[in-house]
Amino acid sequence: MGARSKARSIRDISRYFISSASETQARQEQRSSTIIWIASVGHSASRALVASGSAAAFARQAVFVSVFEVANNLPNIGYYFGLEPQDYLASALCRKRVVSGMWNGVVRFACSASLASLVREIESVEEFPHVLILAFSLSRDDIATQIQSISRISRNLSSKAGLAASEPDALILIGANGQENGIRVPLEAARLRFPKAMSILCAHSHMRVEGIDECVVISCRDAARRSPPEDPGFNELASIVLQRISSKRRRKFEAANG
Repeated sequence: MGARSKARSIRDISRYFISSASETQARQEQRSSTIIWIASVGHSASRALVASGSAAAFARQAVFVSVFEVANNLPNIGYYFGLEPQDYLASALCRKRVVSGMWNGVVRFACSASLASLVREIESVEEFPHVLILAFSLSRDDIATQIQSISRISRNLSSKAGLAASEPDALILIGANGQENGIRVPLEAARLRFPKAMSILCAHSHMRVEGIDECVVISCRDAARRSPPEDPGFNELASIVLQRISSKRRRKFEAANG
């Protein structure tokens, strides 16, 4: 990504629908950040690929991005953000280690095999508003409990970011051909807890899954590169999420102001 003087925040790209009718409410809207979950079923090698590719795509939309990954298998986002082996392997060698860094000055990232260790990194976020991404894997054993644990982090982020609701704005599920059954269980569990969250399926080819709002085709051809993948699907994903959320917040603002 080319050099730039300063990345714009969601406050800048959302300003067109914020009215001066209510200064207090306008300030609340300006503080709004976007929280995105990226969930893979099982220890998918695509989790870090999708997380890093999505983060880079949002950065290309000129917004600040923080991406946090519960990295319980390799590769992790440290690999795709260009860390040296001794660095990105640290979280695999020691469960409590946190691997963190900054990519191109606009993407802050951190990963760890321990969710508790990541909480401290997540709670240190200060630059609002921006896009916050939580990437994790779901085992098939107790998906509802796992979603509840991630929800506690979302509540903390929501409070710090000035959001009224703690549910994620978008849930991105990772799938591939023939994996519809594996996607359906976490989708239903997330829908039950977060009925208003937008759902997006990332797959190697277009899949029609009941309950999914959008399906974005992502290639894995960049999986071996130690840099965020540049597949056009990630740009499509970022545009879909930002447009949908902007439209949703505009309608909510207009309804509140008559």
